[in-house]
Amino acid sequence: MARLAPVHTSTLAECLRSDPTDANRVGFDVRSLLTATGLRPATALQQLWAQAIEDEPTSQIWAKRFRALAGAPDPLAEGWRNPELWSRLRPLARSRGLLGRWQDRGSSLGRLHGPDWADLPPKEQQEVRALARHLARYHTGLVRRGRAKQGALDTALSGLAEIYVSHTGLQKHPHELPHAEASLFIDFCATALALGLVPVSSRTPQALSRRWKRLKELHRHGLPVKGPLKRRRRALSSAPLRRK
Repeated sequence: MARLAPVHTSTLAECLRSDPTDANRVGFDVRSLLTATGLRPATALQQLWAQAIEDEPTSQIWAKRFRALAGAPDPLAEGWRNPELWSRLRPLARSRGLLGRWQDRGSSLGRLHGPDWADLPPKEQQEVRALARHLARYHTGLVRRGRAKQGALDTALSGLAEIYVSHTGLQKHPHELPHAEASLFIDFCATALALGLVPVSSRTPQALSRRWKRLKELHRHGLPVKGPLKRRRRALSSAPLRRK
């Protein structure tokens, strides 16, 4: 199992306001939790692969790029200026017969000086825009499916609450910890989750505060933390309010 760097363990201990000699135990507990929930690679090879994935544009970014491409005045010129976009658009254009038609008309395929957008018949212009919109919808769909990892993040937050209570000696239930953005607990969670495979947008103090507040409400009403997100939200909205 990959070890946390000393600077990470000491930072976690500082967030807990605990004895620096306790840093290794805090780091071990956090490392074990993130690995168990699948939010941290267990081997060096997995870490390298995860870093490569992090460096790639996300599906959400690809969807945004293809939506912009579909609405651009000259989608072909925009696509050829961006080889990554063109490499994804070209196979679809070939399968729809567009590349063959352009080749028949003497265009140089795969180069910057391909057919001019103004020379394309209106029908082909519509086809190119439709392909870009199709790729935008495809990558948007990947974003939705990728949210399955959010259940692991909920589990990790509850686990971090237990670690926080254990190492600080607080005499309270883990789900009673504050959800304020500036609270020590949220700061601890943000620091711990930065060591795992959690997108930056999901581990900001604002995002963690909202998520932890929702998990506390689910616990207070006795509703399941796991399960389809829509079902949990529906159950929460229909649950009777309880006073503490």
